[in-house]
Amino acid sequence: MERSFAGYFEQVPQPERVRTLTETEKMILRLYSHGLTRRMVADERGVGYETIKSQTEYLRHKLAAKTTTHAVAIAIRAGMIQ
Repeated sequence: MERSFAGYFEQVPQPERVRTLTETEKMILRLYSHGLTRRMVADERGVGYETIKSQTEYLRHKLAAKTTTHAVAIAIRAGMIQ
């Protein structure tokens, strides 16, 4: 059985959705884009792991991203991350 991912990548939200991210959410995405794990992001931001976990879930919801990697890809395509 062949699996198609065509529809998966077509769901990139409008730029307006990316603009709704807070500065904290943008920073979290930038840290993920540099390869940091959730634990490392929490340590870098000086907050708890559960805080980063919930902030990540919320920003993924805002971007309609299926995964954290998908959220980073959306941010890159929108020009938010270089």
